[in-house]
Amino acid sequence: MQPIETIMDLSNAQAKHRLIAAIRMMTGIWDIRIQPRRGTRTDAQIAFYWSSIVRPLAEHFRDQGESCTEDEIHGRLKAKFLSRTSVDPATGEAKGEEVPSLGHLTAAQMSAYLDRCIHFLAESVGIIVADPCGFARRAA
Repeated sequence: MQPIETIMDLSNAQAKHRLIAAIRMMTGIWDIRIQPRRGTRTDAQIAFYWSSIVRPLAEHFRDQGESCTEDEIHGRLKAKFLSRTSVDPATGEAKGEEVPSLGHLTAAQMSAYLDRCIHFLAESVGIIVADPCGFARRAA
């Protein structure tokens, strides 16, 4: 049988009953994991990031004569602010740097990342980024 992966609102009594009924039908040995749903980054956050941070920074570098794409700028920003050392759990030794996808960030983590990028643009290259709250209202 194929793995079952779904998102359920367990505050809904009918959804909870369907889950219990599905479990009652199972036989054999199963790996079962139920975990709370994380609030992942929002579409508005991503739209703001690409239009108000990545694109202006890429344009700045191109104006300075550097050939770069928006994807390259995105990679640089992630490496600068999100990279972390990967550690081998068995030995405790550092295995190298890893950079998570923005899709793995919670909304709160994405907000913190946006703040770091905004401050970097202002302090390092003099780009003042518009208010993200106003952007979110326009995007909604």
